[in-house]
Amino acid sequence: MSERVAVVTGGTGVLGAEVVASLLEDAWVVWVPWTTERSIARLEERLGQASGLHAHRADLTDASSVEAFFDLVAKAHPGVDLLCNLVGGFAGGGITETEPSTWSRMWGLNATAPFLAIRSAIPLLRRRGSGRIVNVAAAAALERAKGHMSAYLAAKAAVVSLTRNLAEELAADGITVNAVAPTIIDTPSNREAMPGSDRGAWLDPREIAAVIRFLAGPEAAILSGNVLVLRKSPKP
Repeated sequence: MSERVAVVTGGTGVLGAEVVASLLEDAWVVWVPWTTERSIARLEERLGQASGLHAHRADLTDASSVEAFFDLVAKAHPGVDLLCNLVGGFAGGGITETEPSTWSRMWGLNATAPFLAIRSAIPLLRRRGSGRIVNVAAAAALERAKGHMSAYLAAKAAVVSLTRNLAEELAADGITVNAVAPTIIDTPSNREAMPGSDRGAWLDPREIAAVIRFLAGPEAAILSGNVLVLRKSPKP
């Protein structure tokens, strides 16, 4: 079997690190763009001396930086088999309190970054004659409207639409496009932001990584255009 190559944006985050770890366990070659020395140091500490990991600095909201990153991937491999768009960010607040800079940041991290990565990855996916794209939306973007999260949820709703439209656009290329839409993820930042919350229904990042691992595998070849809501019931 030829090597399987994946690009995981947001691979230095809590969820991203679990996805990268699971792919490396399956003998994938994984490329991860990073933005700060602290973030890549945290990932390397999590993974140790992982064989198959390639990490390079890139600004995923800047088209030229994204293109330069994928140029490196293209020089090293004949193609890419998987793109996981895990980079993102959250900011709450009522619409009148939301600064234009916050709106732009939410769209940059949650919508523009996936768009730019997909745009650069498609030629490499097409070289394989097939491939997988997995995006991250949010369960709240699919459900009854919630106030005080307009910028974040508008961007995540864009991810939902992008996923469904690209599934049709890329079907003839043998490229599947799906998204996971988790509820609250159990991360240090969420624990800090919501210290009094009942975490019984929060999702373990490893649970989400397992779903993404499935979407990257052969059994998911017949799935495309799906947005999978991930949630669990609180323990009684």
